[in-house]
Amino acid sequence: IRYQVDDAQPTTLVLKQGQTTDIPPAQTQVMLNLGNRTTLKMKINNREASFPADTPKFSSRVIISRDNLQTFLQ
Repeated sequence: IRYQVDDAQPTTLVLKQGQTTDIPPAQTQVMLNLGNRTTLKMKINNREASFPADTPKFSSRVIISRDNLQTFLQ
């Protein structure tokens, strides 16, 4: 996973099965670059979240912002 919160430097990490991590809170957006989104479970503000159906399963880039947040929480 590679993520960038607002205008901060991007961070890259590898999660093993069962491992979790917290991403710092954002003011405007979080950009995620994912290798395999099908194996990733996500929570936003401690709420179960899912990727929109049209998100590619592999090598996907996702931007989560206030404008589209509800599409992840449905």
